[in-house]
This record gives sequence, C-alpha cells and structure tokens, in this order.
Amino acid sequence: MNNVYQENQARQDLLNMLAYKMAEKKGNKIGIYIFGAGKGGQILWEYLTKLNAAGLVHCQIKGIFDNDVSKYEGCIGDLTITAPSKETVGINDFVIIASLNYCQQIYSQLLEIGIAEEQIIFDRSLLMRLLNKVLESYIDIVDTCNLACATCYRGRSRGTANKMTLEIFCKILDRLKAANYSTIGLYNWTEPFLHPDLLSFVQEVKKRSFGCSLSSNLALPNLPQLIEVLDALNPDDGDHLLVSISGMSQSVYEINHRGGNIETVKKNIQIASQSKNKRIIRLKFLQFSYNLDEMHEMIEFCKQQGIGYEIIAGRGNPLAATSAKKVAPVAASRPLTSLHYCRTLKSLSACALLFDNMVIDAAGDMYLCCATPLEQSYNLGSFLEQDLPALTLKKFFHPACATCSLPLSRRNFSDKDLDILFQGLKQAGEKWYEK
Repeated sequence: MNNVYQENQARQDLLNMLAYKMAEKKGNKIGIYIFGAGKGGQILWEYLTKLNAAGLVHCQIKGIFDNDVSKYEGCIGDLTITAPSKETVGINDFVIIASLNYCQQIYSQLLEIGIAEEQIIFDRSLLMRLLNKVLESYIDIVDTCNLACATCYRGRSRGTANKMTLEIFCKILDRLKAANYSTIGLYNWTEPFLHPDLLSFVQEVKKRSFGCSLSSNLALPNLPQLIEVLDALNPDDGDHLLVSISGMSQSVYEINHRGGNIETVKKNIQIASQSKNKRIIRLKFLQFSYNLDEMHEMIEFCKQQGIGYEIIAGRGNPLAATSAKKVAPVAASRPLTSLHYCRTLKSLSACALLFDNMVIDAAGDMYLCCATPLEQSYNLGSFLEQDLPALTLKKFFHPACATCSLPLSRRNFSDKDLDILFQGLKQAGEKWYEK
C-alpha cells in the first residue's frame, strides 16, 4: 500500500474520530492523554499537534502515559511521560491507546483503575497506518513449552517434539514478505529457545528486513544461544524480547509458572543484560492478587540489570482448580455463503486479527488468530499449499468469529479486505464450503 495514501487516510480517520468525540461533548474542547510513549505515541502527538495548530480540531494534549518506568524521565514534546492515573483524567478527557502489542492489556488496565469505557479510544487500523506497520505474523517454530503455567493454554496441553525446519521457515518468510508483512514474532503458544537453531531463524528474519519479536520464560537452565540471539536483533526496528514472570520468590513464582525456577530466570536475565542490545529486554510481570508484595523487588531487580519492565494484569486465577480445565473446541458449522449477509451480521466491522495477522504453527499450518489456542477446530490447513485469499476466506467464515470477545480487534472494512474475500470466493467457487 502506498505510504502517502496510508498517511492521508490515517490523518482523515484521526480527524473523523476526534470530530465524533467533540460532538459527544457538544463542541466542548476535549482533553487527550496518549497511552504509549513509543513510536506510536510520538507519531500521535505529532499529528494531534499539527491538527490543533491548523485549527482542524480543538483538543488539548494533557499527558503521556506508559507502563515502562525507564521512560518516566523522558518527554514527548513538552509533556513528561508518567504512569497512568485516574486522578488526572477529567470528565471531558479521553485516553488514546498508542500501542499495538499491548492494546488489550492497556484497555483492561484503564478499566481497572477506573477510566470509563467511553473515555478509552483505540483504532488499530488507524495506528497501523500511522506506523506503516500493516501486517504481522506469529510463528511457532516448536510445538511445546518447558513450563506448565496454570493460566496458559499451552501449559494445559504440552504439545509434541515437532520442530519447524529452516527450509520451511524461509519459504514461509518469503511468502509473507511478498504479501507485505512487516513483523515476525517467533512465538505464539510456545517457548522459542527450545529450538536448537533459534539463532538461524532470527538471522533469516532480519536478513529479510522484518521486525522481530521474541517472548520467553527464560526458565531453561542452559541457553547457549541467548547472547547471540539478542545481538542479532535491532532495537531501531522495534525488535524486543519479553520475559514472563509472576513472582520473585520461588514459592510465589511457581504458583502460576509451574515447573520453573525463578533463580534460573534471574541468572539468565543477568547473562542477557550483558548483550549490547539489553535495552530490548522487558520483564513482563503478570500481576495477581497473591503476588503484589513482590512487585517492588522485581522493579529493583530490573533497575540493577538495566532492563525495562511492565506490569500486566494476569488473566484467570492460578490458585483455582478450574484454571486447569481443558479449552473446549469450537463446533464446526456450515459457513455463510453470502458475503453481504456476513458483513451485515458483523455490523459492518472487520477483524484486524483476521486481515492483518497470520498465525502459523511448527508444522506450517495456519490457525485462526493469535487469540485462539492450537486446537484442531481452529486449524485452517497448510499455509504454503493454499492461496492467501482462500485462507482468509476460511478465517472470515469460521464459526468462532461470531462469538469473538475481543472488541479492540475490530475496525472498518477496507477495499483491500473486501478484494481479498471476493478473490477467495471467486477462486473457491459456489460450493467452496463442501471442499
């Protein structure tokens, strides 16, 4: 997609969004807080500043929120970056989420601290155009994890010993590159450091100029590739390594991160902090009711190692017996054959996880999206052996989409979205659902 077109479209969408919010407040000047001090927050601030100066909108940018305390000494424009606070957000104020990777967590966090739902703004399509980051893919290069976390799907389904070959991986990358994907995550429901050749996979990603992200528990006792993998990444491309923990003492950590040893994790982080790229490491502390007393120790540890951290509200209850229940598969059903009817059913909204997100497992099969587990009922078949419009069609008509509970993934249909669906219908023929 042409970058100038994307920028103009994003500018118009931003204007429309703010005009709508101003109308809600009956023309009163509105206050804006931007949540996210990364590239997205910087670009949003620049756009809002220009639109204000041109007299096209009447809003005041009041503050910049972020969860990364290492940014609190910095500024965007003349605004100091601070922690999110309900006390500063007034009745005529709105909080715009400027993060793609953590939009759902930020949304939940804002609700938990008392920000009203109608005061929270997130437009994935707009932000992706502003960032020129249109498409991302998450690829599991192994089919297992070394832990059995109580609140994770993979922790309740240990997987197999299957590993993706580098040859298949490169073919997948080349196809994603041809389809204008820009970011590759070498994880979804698995632990990437279990692959003995992870470094080669990272190098192939960077060779093709993709952004690259990794997420790990770093609980493996032997990680010979750790420094080399980190050094192969590029902070300027937005590359990062997330490390998930839920406690700083073993007795608390193991409640959720079952099978792990927190001292092993700490040791690996100390080793990782020797990398020239240690600033791309972020410790992700999953917050539960029982681990609040250990957050301060986690913060001090991160400061000592010179790495970032973030505190995310954990989902589920690791202490409850029900946390181990098996995920129920979605029953198959005959898909709708009328695109017009399906659009009406979905209230004329498209799912960004459907059109802008590709999830592939270690066998090279594609799944519905990153929010669904690797159950067979979500398996759409080989990524390399099917046309992309046909795969998109399968995702679009999947019965699980009708009951999706991720409102922040919704956006307006684009002409490109509809073109892909029509191509899929044309290729598949009238009886495609019988094949």
